[in-house]
Amino acid sequence: MSYHPIYRFTGIGRPLDPAWPTNKAVLILLPVMFVLGLAWTLFMGETWQMAATGGLVFALAAFGSWALGRELMPDDHAAAFISMAMAFLACLSFGSPGLLVLFSTLLLVRTVNRSTGLVAMTRDSVLVTLLVIWTVYATQLPWMGAVAALAFVFDATLKNPQRKQVLFAILCLGAMIVYIVDHDVTWAAWHQPDSLLKWLAIVAALLFGLNLIVLKKV
Repeated sequence: MSYHPIYRFTGIGRPLDPAWPTNKAVLILLPVMFVLGLAWTLFMGETWQMAATGGLVFALAAFGSWALGRELMPDDHAAAFISMAMAFLACLSFGSPGLLVLFSTLLLVRTVNRSTGLVAMTRDSVLVTLLVIWTVYATQLPWMGAVAALAFVFDATLKNPQRKQVLFAILCLGAMIVYIVDHDVTWAAWHQPDSLLKWLAIVAALLFGLNLIVLKKV
């Protein structure tokens, strides 16, 4: 893997090798997702230009969710395709499926788990930091800065630590603080969930936390 030409430029990018059956399936499904997204957007009464954008969003959401599933559970191929299916349902349900959050998370996970077998290059860390800052402001989600800072701290302190990542952790945390101060964000505010989807999100988070607690090894 490390001999692929892409690794001259990045340590966290991964080529989609069609020699693997699961990768070939993804390469087949992505155009299908694009066409379905195009058709759905047209069905909703949008223009062809908006439909093309909608198709691209469907394809990117499907690919990003599949890739994130592969990173989190590399030996469970079914889980990745279930993630892809859930991304498709999310695109049908929401006008904005949160691509920035998805790909920021994906690249942060790759930075920490080093699934390519390589550490993140400085240019990787710069691009991920810029993507996180963009996510914070575009999605009005300042806490993404704290998540990114934690990921960079992990990469700076765990096995084969990359001390340079502390700088990028500080930048992400600083972006979060600047956003909070500039937009007068309340640090602690509780609003009772008012929809089934929000309650399901809370249940999923609790189950994920329980899974982490009982996990015997990483």
